Amino acid sequence: MKTDKLFKAMQACDLQIRESQRAMMQAIETTIAQGKIACIEAPTGVGKTLAYLLTALNNKTKDESVVVSTATVALQEQII
Repeated sequence: MKTDKLFKAMQACDLQIRESQRAMMQAIETTIAQGKIACIEAPTGVGKTLAYLLTALNNKTKDESVVVSTATVALQEQII
């Protein structure tokens, strides 16, 4: 899976990978590969934003775009 390489890259950057992030990233990668939609819910501070952004960007093709929609401007500002 592409996420395995992503985990290694994150570790090389001294980023702590939480088990919940690992599970989310693998679920997102599987969902993208199947062309389906996922709904992932988790508490604040789990690392959802990092998990979905890195996985989506890592799995897109050269000609695809990644669009992220957020409920609040505050989260948009955190992402940017």
